Amino acid sequence: MKLAQPLARQVLDAVRPVPASGPGPGVDWVDHVEADPIRALESFALRAPVPLYDDGALPTNGPSPT
Repeated sequence: MKLAQPLARQVLDAVRPVPASGPGPGVDWVDHVEADPIRALESFALRAPVPLYDDGALPTNGPSPT
């Protein structure tokens, strides 16, 4: 599929909500990428902002486990 015109920012934001601005995870985790990639990933993941819904719940990528 090819769009005749790019989608407007309002449309894009509706399907891909813009997260609240805040401090990012920093770049110190990059120092560990070559020698210890698991540590680098853990450092990034622990410092990365986690988007929350308005009710404070974490977003999910699928149905809840039963």
